[in-house]
Amino acid sequence: MSKLIPGNSKHLTLSDRIRIEQGLNENLPFREIAKSLCKDPSTITKEVKKHISHTHSYGQIIGNTCKHKTVCHEKNVCGNTVCADRKCSTCNRCNRYCSKYQPDDCYKRLHRAPYVCNGCPSRQGCHRAKSYYNAVDADNEYRKELSESRTGINLTPEELARLDNLVSPLVLHGQPIFHICKNHQDEIPVSDRTIYRYINEGILGARRMDLRRAVKYKKRYQHSPKENNIPKGARIGRTMDEFRKYMAEHLDDACNLVQMDTVMGKQGSKQSLLTLYFSNCHLQLIFILEEHTAQNVCDAFDYLEMVLGIDLFRKCFPLIITDNGPEFSNPVYLERAADGGRRTRIFYCDPYSSWQKAECEKNHEYIRYVIPKGTSMDRFTQADMNTLMSHISSTSRETLNGACPYDMATVFLGKDFLDKLHITKVQANDVILSPELLK
Repeated sequence: MSKLIPGNSKHLTLSDRIRIEQGLNENLPFREIAKSLCKDPSTITKEVKKHISHTHSYGQIIGNTCKHKTVCHEKNVCGNTVCADRKCSTCNRCNRYCSKYQPDDCYKRLHRAPYVCNGCPSRQGCHRAKSYYNAVDADNEYRKELSESRTGINLTPEELARLDNLVSPLVLHGQPIFHICKNHQDEIPVSDRTIYRYINEGILGARRMDLRRAVKYKKRYQHSPKENNIPKGARIGRTMDEFRKYMAEHLDDACNLVQMDTVMGKQGSKQSLLTLYFSNCHLQLIFILEEHTAQNVCDAFDYLEMVLGIDLFRKCFPLIITDNGPEFSNPVYLERAADGGRRTRIFYCDPYSSWQKAECEKNHEYIRYVIPKGTSMDRFTQADMNTLMSHISSTSRETLNGACPYDMATVFLGKDFLDKLHITKVQANDVILSPELLK
């Protein structure tokens, strides 16, 4: 029945408790108080009994409050010299010291509803022990209990140990917390936010510094103006304004947008990485550039056309946007296929506006998990990049509702595309996103 009462499932507020206290002072039965609050009578009963306050807010108790005072012959139980010849039944001091003391409760009000002395017409002259319901005190007790219930660890030592043994090794392998929770949701009894809190408080074996994004961001600084690296003629018909017009007229190509960029190694490194990011499935391809030049980028495109075939290349790379780096300064060659036809379309972001391809830039953080800044790229091979692509693409993403880029790429690009580029699915527990992957 209580579930059918509107609002009965909500917690009592201070206003509700004040109304309860007023009802008790007016000697209203619990049923009428509950009806005025749209609550079940048992809710009012539990509230009053739980927050009984043994105070004397309506006047001090005078005399002895022991139920045995009429038959008691004890003297000087308190040991005070003032009470040497005085019977304890005539004094209230001994109530705190006597082992036989039992409060003389009012059975009529304290052992049955309303359980408190609120509203009793005889309370002013009554010398019995009293109990009251006070709305403010009850609300303070409720809020204190609510706060304490939400602190600490809501797990047994055994459950916490199992959680630590599962989560900490995977964190040390570089796996994101969301990826761990997504692939072990039946084994993890807490949310991802709780795991973050446990790590921050030092409860788990993994520490805060083991988390990827637990460090503070450096303050942004303004770059000094630089000359555009792309020849003016190369940008004609390939600006962001032209890109937006093309997108509006070719909606099918707009759904298969690819963002292109490069990742540099340690200063002085000869090799660098070319990255191609698919916005529709979050897949990022990574290719070794033997030198950071426009010719090597053109060679990478020719390699892709050869491996995939011109038809699959045109289907998967209809539209590419990139920045104004010198390595992308030959768009005519990048757009032209081996048969002389067009294989893709290249557009350039506005100068100093890398945010126009922010997804590609953001996804580089997965590469930096394995190849930190300051690492030389010269020791890596394309086989290493294939391994890196496989692990990054097998990482569950919150932006994909828990799916991983590999699964989404299978839908949008086809498994044949992934197989030709030697990208494989890595089991969730085997994903490694730390430098040890390529050691």
